[in-house]
This record gives sequence, C-alpha cells and structure tokens, in this order.
Amino acid sequence: MTIPQFASGTNWFIVKGNAGNSFYELNTANNSSVSTQAVSVASSLALALSPGIVSESAGANALAGSVTRNGDVSTSLTVNLASATGTNVFVPASVIIPAGKYSANFQLSVLDNAVAGGSFIEPFPRQPRALPRSIPH
Repeated sequence: MTIPQFASGTNWFIVKGNAGNSFYELNTANNSSVSTQAVSVASSLALALSPGIVSESAGANALAGSVTRNGDVSTSLTVNLASATGTNVFVPASVIIPAGKYSANFQLSVLDNAVAGGSFIEPFPRQPRALPRSIPH
C-alpha cells in the first residue's frame, strides 16, 4: 500500500481487493476490509538533490534541490538548510514551502577551489533541519 503524500496524524485505511472487478468471483463479500487499529503517520520532510554527482567546476546552480512535506499545508513552512562543511556547496539558508503546497524547489552552487584533488563527498544532514524549527508565515 502507498500512503498518500498528504497523510499525517491518525489514519484508518480501507483495503479493497479486486477493486476493478478484473476477475470473476462467486463471493465478493470478503473483498473489503477496514484496519482494526489506527495508523499514526508522523509529519516529515524529504530532501532530494539532482544530479547525484557533480564536478567541482559545475559552478552556479549546478544542482537542483527540493524539499517535500506531508501533512497539513494550510500554512507556509520555512525549512532551514545547511551542508556539513559549508565550504564546498552553497546552499540557501532556508526555503519556504508555500501554503497549499507540498514541496518547494531551490538551486545549489558548487565552489571550485582551483586545487587539484580526488573526489570529495559533501555530506548533508539525513533530513533538512526543519520540522521542530519550522516557522509558520
């Protein structure tokens, strides 16, 4: 089952088998079921970056990023962003997901330090720093 993007809080799920009547059944009484316990879906944020690998010489707007939230979208949400070192990738300090929207896009730039070297992985937090620090507008 895929939980809809907007789901958060306490939810009850209804599952229906053979919903499109794709095969014949003599007894269809057992094709629907309602969960016996509520499922709690926590509010969360997801961060996506593309492409996954860039050259140091890629420069301004080398990466496209997006942050996506689930749950209540009645107010805007400020998401604070940062890279681990703050020296190899320029990340906007924050991105605002507007009211009524589930996601917002932003650009990242890569710094070319003109020093020859091997590959370097710029770590990002597993999730954007946000939900506890979110600021409704």
